[in-house]
Amino acid sequence: SPVYIAKGNHEGNKDSSGYKAYQDIVLPKISSYLGYTLKTNYYSFEYNDTKLIILDSGELEVKSPQYQWLEEKLKSSKNNKHIFIFAHDPIFTVSRVFFSYKPFMDAMRGLLGECPIDCFFSGHTHDQCFSLHNLGENRLFQITTTPIGLPQNEALDRKSVV
Repeated sequence: SPVYIAKGNHEGNKDSSGYKAYQDIVLPKISSYLGYTLKTNYYSFEYNDTKLIILDSGELEVKSPQYQWLEEKLKSSKNNKHIFIFAHDPIFTVSRVFFSYKPFMDAMRGLLGECPIDCFFSGHTHDQCFSLHNLGENRLFQITTTPIGLPQNEALDRKSVV
């Protein structure tokens, strides 16, 4: 099954191994799933009547190219039954407020106040949180979760850990 990934803060620094891996491995793999070569770190696709939008939260600010792209994607999604957005950073932080990127939060709050979606998924804060927020006339359900892909080994007995 395909795995679609949103770029995070560890993939943003051009000198990091995370950046190189994202550019050299992740983007080509996602491109193969989508059937075209990605030229940005954000993208969308449809599955049946559902629109799935994956953002680069480190680069999305009001009036940025990605913001304008997202605004157009949301406006053109009126015929989709469901819209889900995924990004690394949350729009609302419940704990660890210093784990936030205010330009992204402000841009998303303004845009999603005008264009309702079904759910926003994020990570980054290393917390599990389900929250519901009022954005103007709309309500936003946000799910913030922790990383996936933990080892499949059984947990170690604490006595065996040195």
